[in-house]
Amino acid sequence: MPTTLINLLGLSFWRTVPTPGSFRLRPAHLGPLPIVNHFLRRLRLEEVLLHRLPVTPGARLDHATGLLVLLRNLLVSREPLYGLRGWAAPFRLDPLGLSARTVASLNDDRLGRDLEALFDADRASLATEIVVRAVREFRVDLTRFHNDSATVTLQGAYAKATGDRTRGKPTLRAAYGHNKDHRPDLK
Repeated sequence: MPTTLINLLGLSFWRTVPTPGSFRLRPAHLGPLPIVNHFLRRLRLEEVLLHRLPVTPGARLDHATGLLVLLRNLLVSREPLYGLRGWAAPFRLDPLGLSARTVASLNDDRLGRDLEALFDADRASLATEIVVRAVREFRVDLTRFHNDSATVTLQGAYAKATGDRTRGKPTLRAAYGHNKDHRPDLK
């Protein structure tokens, strides 16, 4: 028989408390996702991505959701694309923006299509919108703004990194240049 919960703090609770044995606890891992999601919500990043990326009719997982799962993964543990479903498994699905129906679509093929949609988008405008939102939302003082350019060092042939256009967009070119890591042998 349920007992009545006395609400001394004025908080909204259910009117009754289940008796022992009438409910089941299901452990679910949250990790840092509530904190990460707080900042993603303040930036309204999902809204920006939904507005700027195309919709794929019939897809279980939209591009914005896939990219946000990928971003959360990069911020939390940096698993490879093929391992994202396994990475997501111990977490509650709702903080990841997933449901039992959509988590099955979380695979490297789907995320590859999400990254292609991001490549095809107007990335300069997208990045500018996100930076402007961050500056406004977090009241970032830009009077002493410093852009710290870092060296990206590549090892390997990268034969296709020629700077040619792909699907109408310029791509990056791997080349020898001024390497801040003092590795003139690497691109």
